[in-house]
Amino acid sequence: LRNRRTFDGARKAILAACARFRFADAAIYAKPMGDGKTATGLSIRAAEEFVRAWTNLDVAVNIVADADEFVLIEAVAVDLETNNVARQQARVPKYVERKSPRAGDEIMSSRTNSRGKTTYRIRAHDDALFTLVQNISSKMWRTVAWKHCPSDLAEEMEEACERTLQQLGGADPAKFLKVIEQTFMKHGVALEQLEGYLGKAISGLSVPEMHQLRRLASA
Repeated sequence: LRNRRTFDGARKAILAACARFRFADAAIYAKPMGDGKTATGLSIRAAEEFVRAWTNLDVAVNIVADADEFVLIEAVAVDLETNNVARQQARVPKYVERKSPRAGDEIMSSRTNSRGKTTYRIRAHDDALFTLVQNISSKMWRTVAWKHCPSDLAEEMEEACERTLQQLGGADPAKFLKVIEQTFMKHGVALEQLEGYLGKAISGLSVPEMHQLRRLASA
C-alpha cells in the first residue's frame, strides 16, 4: 500500500532499461521455425526487467508433484495489488526414449513403434533432468509474468530495444559485427562455421542482416 505501482513510473523504468545496449541485446530473441521463417519476441531477460519495474508482482515456479515417471511443475504469477493470478503447469518426463540402450542405462519400459522396432524408455540422469526442469521452468516463468504485461507496453519495449540496437548497428557496423562474432564464439561457434551457415563472408552482411544474426545468437 505504501509502494503502489504507477503505470507511468513503471513504463519510464522499463524504457530506460531498453535504452541500454547490453540489456536490449539480451531482451530480443529469434528462433528459427523452419521453411526460412523466424519467430522473434521478448526474452526471459526482458520479462525479469518487466517484473522488477512493474513492482508488487510475485512470480514463482514450484514442483507440485514428483512421481516415478514425471515431475509436475507449476508457475504462478500473482499481482499483489489486483489479486489477478496467471498459472501454468507442465509435466516433465523423467525418461528419454532410445532405440539402443547404453551401458549403465536403467530401462523403465519398452514399446514397439510404428515401424515394428523396439523403443526403450530410459530413466534420465539427474543432471539431464535438472537441466530440463530448469529450462522449462524459465519458459513458464516468462509466460506467466507476461500475462500481467499490457500488450501495448510489451510492443513498446520491443520497439525501444530495436531502436537501441539500430543505433549501434547503424553508427558503427564494424563494432556491432565484432559484438556478434564474440557472442557466437562464447557458444563455441567459429567464424568459419558462421560463414558456412550464411553462405557468404560475414563482412558482407547488411545492417538488417546483422540484427537478424544477433537475434539468433541471443536465442
